[in-house]
Amino acid sequence: MGQTTQQQVFVTFLKESNLTVAQIAGGEDIPKDDVVIKWMYELGKSLVPPEIVSVLPTQMYKLHQHYMHAMADCIFMQGAKIKDDDFLRGEAIIWINWEEIYQLFHQEDLDISMVGLWVL
Repeated sequence: MGQTTQQQVFVTFLKESNLTVAQIAGGEDIPKDDVVIKWMYELGKSLVPPEIVSVLPTQMYKLHQHYMHAMADCIFMQGAKIKDDDFLRGEAIIWINWEEIYQLFHQEDLDISMVGLWVL
């Protein structure tokens, strides 16, 4: 990216950010009410803020409900059975930690077991 293009991208960012020159220069604080606080994972608690559970896409809603039922039954990991045809290594079970499901919901770093399930 050329210097001119970088400058254009930066100027566009500044216009869209609605920050003052003082805020950009660090001389003035950015109001905290503009900052979105990330929903943190806590075992047994909802994977997403409770107010958005009802508007999740169908399959995400079903997975969230499955997670909540598993937590009620104290099931702290979920197994997924794979067949020999899947990876050509015989039948096995991939164990998934519920925190990995949280990461899937929030599009964060995924463990290799989640990537393996996605491929299936």
